[in-house]
Amino acid sequence: MKRGDAPVAQVRRVTRAQAVYTKLKERLEPGRDVGNGKWPTLNELCREYHVSINTARKAVGMLVREGCLVTKPGAGIQVRRAADTEAGRHSDIISVMCHLDEASLYALQQHALDAGVMLCAVPQQTEHYNPQVERRILEQVLKSRHRGLLANCTPNQPDNLDLIDRLTAEGVRVLHINHYAPEVPSQSHILPDYRKAGYMAAMHLMMAGYERLAYVTNDPEWPSGAVFRRGFLEALHDFGRWTGAEADHVFGREGGFLQYGKPTIDEFQEFLMRDERYLGLAVLSPGLATLVLEQVRECGRYMPQQVGLVSTTYLDHDAAPGIDCLSFDHTGRLKAAIDAIMAPAWQAPKMLMAPVLQKNGSVREYERR
Repeated sequence: MKRGDAPVAQVRRVTRAQAVYTKLKERLEPGRDVGNGKWPTLNELCREYHVSINTARKAVGMLVREGCLVTKPGAGIQVRRAADTEAGRHSDIISVMCHLDEASLYALQQHALDAGVMLCAVPQQTEHYNPQVERRILEQVLKSRHRGLLANCTPNQPDNLDLIDRLTAEGVRVLHINHYAPEVPSQSHILPDYRKAGYMAAMHLMMAGYERLAYVTNDPEWPSGAVFRRGFLEALHDFGRWTGAEADHVFGREGGFLQYGKPTIDEFQEFLMRDERYLGLAVLSPGLATLVLEQVRECGRYMPQQVGLVSTTYLDHDAAPGIDCLSFDHTGRLKAAIDAIMAPAWQAPKMLMAPVLQKNGSVREYERR
């Protein structure tokens, strides 16, 4: 073997993607100008290094996995500076406190991976929003120095807002994704607009010609439900359908009713049969909508001719069959929250996302005027 053969042999073992990766890594050395965080597109890298698109993608992927670059749909490839991760103090993990179905979880995890982070999903609803369990979750997020938190905080007392404030002070990017109080939080949030949903539900029922209008709830004090009820009653006020007594337009009491059997089932059936006018009902959840539908049928009333029913959805795939729903793009909302956390500069967004009405036959066609 001639002198110099060994280095040549070593070079041959380096793939083209690794060679491009090495060249790109040199661009990221301290003191190099990276164009204010901008980065060449894959096609530009192909032309510059005379490689295929797959080779360029592999080289960029190595840098993404190392945390040097991030890829964002619609924004291309960007340099992640040390300041982007709070001087490197935070891990590339985003926690989401939210129950997710399998399809939504998969879509969000892929979205997070494309952004260069791992998603840690914590469905604390299975613990009935237990404040003690939630506190353990938040303490672990703080201890592990997660990059961000999509917070679905308990409305139960004692709350853990002191830990939320501490996380924010430590540089964790916190976004509330659901109501923990009847008012919109002052902290950063991307929330379903339940007030608008309540208003739209009332409008939907009024335009279909229903005369009695009511919001049905298992828990009048639940935050998202309270916001929905406010929007529902506002619409009745605005269009002269408010009777002056909330009891005429809201059925429900603390502790629930339908799932607990008598005497509350009897009370609800009496409410349904109070008079013969066409009745329009709005509920917050698909599960409750199914229970209400059962009682409507039990009373011998016909839907949608005599009774109209509209619900909202919590997950993207949980609409009650055959019931009109006000649907929120929950997966899209959580993707937007991930994108906000991964932005080079933290903008602390405050957004409400509107619902979309999906007609499934539980409300009559609108009357022509």
